[in-house]
Amino acid sequence: MIADIVSRLTEEDAEVIQLMGDGVDPHLYKPTRDDMIRLTNADIVFYNGLMLEGKMQELLARDSSSQKFIAVTKDIPQQNLLGGEIHADPHVWMDVRLWKIALSTMTEELCRKLPQHTDKIRDRFKKLEIEFDALHSYGLKAIESIPIDESGAEMTFTAIKRTAEAARIYRTSSPKRNVMIVVFTDEVGNDQDKADDTTKLCAMLGIPVYVVGVPAPFGLAEVRMKYVEFDPKYDQEEQWVVIEQGPETLYPEVVRVRSGRFADDAIDSGFGPFSLSKLCADTGGIYFRVHPNSGARGRVTDAMTAPLSSRLRHFFDPDVMRAYQPDYVSQAKLKEEIASNRAKAALVEAARKTVVEPMESPETVFPRKDEGSLKALLGEAQKAAARLQPKLDVLYELLKSGLPDREKLREKRWQAGYDLALGRVLAVKVRTDAYNLMLAQASLGMNFKNPKSDTWKLEPSDQVKVGSATEKLATQATELLTRVVNDHEGTPWALLAAEELRTPLGYEWTETFTDTNGVKPMAGNNANVPNARADDKKKMLGPPKPKRDPKRL
Repeated sequence: MIADIVSRLTEEDAEVIQLMGDGVDPHLYKPTRDDMIRLTNADIVFYNGLMLEGKMQELLARDSSSQKFIAVTKDIPQQNLLGGEIHADPHVWMDVRLWKIALSTMTEELCRKLPQHTDKIRDRFKKLEIEFDALHSYGLKAIESIPIDESGAEMTFTAIKRTAEAARIYRTSSPKRNVMIVVFTDEVGNDQDKADDTTKLCAMLGIPVYVVGVPAPFGLAEVRMKYVEFDPKYDQEEQWVVIEQGPETLYPEVVRVRSGRFADDAIDSGFGPFSLSKLCADTGGIYFRVHPNSGARGRVTDAMTAPLSSRLRHFFDPDVMRAYQPDYVSQAKLKEEIASNRAKAALVEAARKTVVEPMESPETVFPRKDEGSLKALLGEAQKAAARLQPKLDVLYELLKSGLPDREKLREKRWQAGYDLALGRVLAVKVRTDAYNLMLAQASLGMNFKNPKSDTWKLEPSDQVKVGSATEKLATQATELLTRVVNDHEGTPWALLAAEELRTPLGYEWTETFTDTNGVKPMAGNNANVPNARADDKKKMLGPPKPKRDPKRL
């Protein structure tokens, strides 16, 4: 491309030698002895820059002071490059506007080197500039001409199957051709029921499928995507749209426990959606997970999440996650494997249950006006625990049934999944039981140590002191969660286990003074806090821009 532009700018006024031929990968190119001689004898050398030429760029950049070696991308503003200053995308010719800047750079450098031909070079530049503008306009019109599918349905597997059918002739006729299918998608697809048939066809024809897609959220089918309208005619306010990008496994393997700081956070699973990932694995292709924040190793905020990207709060090292790959086997085989191990069967069955919801903001402050009122408060607070305990007991007994086969688990994924599930359910159960038992103890009567105290407060504690049975379960929960953290470092399971361990399992009573018989402050404006000033002039705002349904775009 560079040689073509230089040739058209100089025509018969200079000899242009193209060092890298068509089809040569500039990243891997190594100059031969003859190439080095040509570089030495050349009056001026143009190269792309931005590390496109790999290690050869070090050689070219060494002699930059002589103004002989020119990076055609040197005048492109940094803010216009994809990937930022450190890892800027060198493929700038994909954007005609940027390549036009490179054209201008080559023109100016040629005029400097061939001053006697300046007028002719500039005339040729103007003709090329017109061609570049026409090409850019053509590209925009072509994109705008694509009709918007307002159905909101993505028939991913149908499209792949039809493509394979169309390519059948190249795989079955002589001479036989190699065929691959490359898919770009940001969703699983609304036709996953066709995944098996599509996989069988592609495998039978020997067509590998490669998918460039999104990471699946850990243990979830849906995740929220940050949508910002791309058409300025419409409202530019960001929206968070629910989109299907998972799960990463055929059967559920994650027991949803809403506790800790990450209760509502979707996190990266380390893999793509199961149906598409299995399609790639079974046909000899690869699923490439793509997300702007995939390199982040801390919590990703809403502001950090790029438009049209899913809200995933944490990402994990692919090298670590490789050992936790899901079982990309047939449904029948996976069913058989799960049925043969009680720990796997218990985990899948428990993961099918509803989300575990711990007590929401349990009451922890109990003023004692008199013994009767205190007992009434304690009794009312116990109702929240009483409603939750039966559900937790059922889930705990289900997971506990898998313990005899826990040590038979050989896959790290199943080990981490089972231990985390049982550990988290136990942790919530212990906190609930401990809360209930502490209230029951208080209802039997407690005496303040300080005669001025009039209120009991229930504070979180690392010590569980409500009976040996609950204490034993607390020890088991801690051991399970600690094992997940230690044995599966750098994984989603370890992240959630570490967070669960941050929250104490027990409670302890403390006493304080709250003046239970005191006069409460009156509502109103007696505290001399000024009222909000009335807006005596109505602000004139323009009509709001219309919104479109993102799911139908």
